Amino acid sequence: MTNQQQLDELESRRQGQELAVAWRKGRAAFVLDTLAAEEPLQAALVATLIYETLARWDPYDSKWPAGFRHALLVRSRGSLTPDELAELEREYRRTFGSSPPLPSGEGPADPAMRARLASLQAEKIRAALASGRPLVREWPAGGSPRFLRLQPARR
Repeated sequence: MTNQQQLDELESRRQGQELAVAWRKGRAAFVLDTLAAEEPLQAALVATLIYETLARWDPYDSKWPAGFRHALLVRSRGSLTPDELAELEREYRRTFGSSPPLPSGEGPADPAMRARLASLQAEKIRAALASGRPLVREWPAGGSPRFLRLQPARR
């Protein structure tokens, strides 16, 4: 093995270690975005190193490596993981001091539609964080809720 190959391997191991620490601290979106920015083979190597590191740190419960494997699977399908959405909501709360408004209505039963709505919610939160303006709750087509309407004075 040449010196350059050794340096490349050391750099991959260092990156895997740093991303494993970030995963353990709850920064799922950062880890998955970093892996997505890499070339496919490099991303696979670093993901393997992250998984091995997490498995070594959590040998009995296996919560971290199993969550990481599930997140990689969900991300590879183009969906958003619940951890990523929770991280975005935490960032929104930290920035604006309140939770982002929830989408109106009940969630659909179809998993694909639920994933699509979650990704739309994430896009809205990212846009709000980028622009520095909080999201405003959208009221249904029927107008404002009844308790907000002006009531005639009772005598």
